[in-house]
Amino acid sequence: MFVVPGAMERLRREERERFERDCVTDLVAEARRLGIGCQELIGLIEKGYRQ
Repeated sequence: MFVVPGAMERLRREERERFERDCVTDLVAEARRLGIGCQELIGLIEKGYRQ
């Protein structure tokens, strides 16, 4: 199997960009709709990491 040098890094970068564009944007919009501020949202995300 042949892999182009830097392919994994490129795929990871593209996936991170997609995550930010699709998931984070939607999460922030929903948080705003629910009246959840930035710091509270950060706290919820940190709580999710601990679970």
